[in-house]
Amino acid sequence: MEEAVVDDQVEKDDEGQIEHDREAVKSSRDQAILDMRMEYGVRMTAAEEKTALKIFPAVKFLLILNSHPSY
Repeated sequence: MEEAVVDDQVEKDDEGQIEHDREAVKSSRDQAILDMRMEYGVRMTAAEEKTALKIFPAVKFLLILNSHPSY
């Protein structure tokens, strides 16, 4: 019985963490788009934003590689 109670709490905690992570990612994504608009004047349609968000991880990786000459 105690194990079931613990499992239920862990599941609730996981759901809370998932929702928190989802909101954090959305906030970071929105901030990145806003930064591009404000700093560089980049204006995108919703479709362009969706495409750009798909390449963010690749761009980040390339920036990391470029900032470490040992790679």
